[in-house]
Amino acid sequence: MGAICKPNNLSLTFLEDFRLPYPYVNKDFKFREMEVYEHQIDAQFKILKLKNFGTYFHVREQRQLIESRLGHAHIINLHRSEFDTITYSLYIDFPTRLDELVQARLKDEEIWEMLNHVTRGCAFLQEQKLRYKSVNPKGIYKVYNHTQEFAYKLSDVLFTETRVEKYFLGPDLFYNHYDKVTNMFKQDVFSLGLVVVYCLGFKDTQKYYKQNSFDYEGLVRDLDIQKPSTQIRHILSQIITPEEQDRPDFIMLRTSLKNLSKAYNCSVKEIKYELFADQKLKSAIIPDLDETDKYQYQEPEKVKKKVVQNMIPTRLAGHIPYTNGCYYVGEYKENSRKREGVGIFFDSQGHKLIDGTFINDLPDGDDIQLWRYDAEQERVDELRDEIGERFFEICQWKYV
Repeated sequence: MGAICKPNNLSLTFLEDFRLPYPYVNKDFKFREMEVYEHQIDAQFKILKLKNFGTYFHVREQRQLIESRLGHAHIINLHRSEFDTITYSLYIDFPTRLDELVQARLKDEEIWEMLNHVTRGCAFLQEQKLRYKSVNPKGIYKVYNHTQEFAYKLSDVLFTETRVEKYFLGPDLFYNHYDKVTNMFKQDVFSLGLVVVYCLGFKDTQKYYKQNSFDYEGLVRDLDIQKPSTQIRHILSQIITPEEQDRPDFIMLRTSLKNLSKAYNCSVKEIKYELFADQKLKSAIIPDLDETDKYQYQEPEKVKKKVVQNMIPTRLAGHIPYTNGCYYVGEYKENSRKREGVGIFFDSQGHKLIDGTFINDLPDGDDIQLWRYDAEQERVDELRDEIGERFFEICQWKYV
């Protein structure tokens, strides 16, 4: 189920199907430099490059840790690694944190999938006598794999800091009843139950931690309001319990979820552990331009003048960096790495924004006013000191 992940030298063909990288900032990762590589065929598949600097002995120690690292389908994958005398780079899944995904509430099917995936990852670690301390919305990630399917995954202390959230702790830990704690995995299962509650739309889990005890009755009242599916209520009744001994650990929970999935006919697809190694991806599914009048493409007259002659009409979709999920659908000059073309820009919900041109996935032309400056002066100074003027100018532009 798991496999030792040994470092590989970066092959010449590994990144040839990816677009030129763009810089990335995320304080979750303990690395000094980060870049995102986006696949040309399927823009949803991305690889995050993490680069760090250190002494010879530090780099050697990190290499030893990476060589002994165990891989799993529901732990962020390390696809490639590079080591130098005082630097090392890791190429990993591009993850999106769960708390960034939950706006109001997730669908019950999505919650059931998340619960199964996280349980499988934690059960695997438990079998290795390892504990994942970040069972909360800031320690669970959603990843789009190179197999072109989504999966929920745990992080790794080699990549990110441990994120312990006070109001997701098991009650015995929160109220300092350490004499009642006999199995830390069962305490973490309680935390996973609260993650499910969070995904149902009750983000303020602090309200359940009263002064002297956990408010189980208040939690039941909230569940009655949202009316989750029968299988979710069933599993919550097993994992959010006052007594630790009444709770399963992750290995037991994995079995219970498998049985409940069969009983309620809501099975979750098995995700295989597999690293990216120069595979050819299928074309991404993109909105049909002729599907409705809403998406009917009308090439503006001014845009026509800018189209490069001999344009090869290649359909593609891409996500524009720094635009909160916005993307374009259009045509581009295939034999140019500049990726100059014309298309329609959409917001993250699929609503049409404007027709226009793009170069290297960025809006181009005087007719498109897509960008605005939006940063407080304190953040400006901080970014300029941390990563330099040039990168600051790029990353602080946001979509209007």
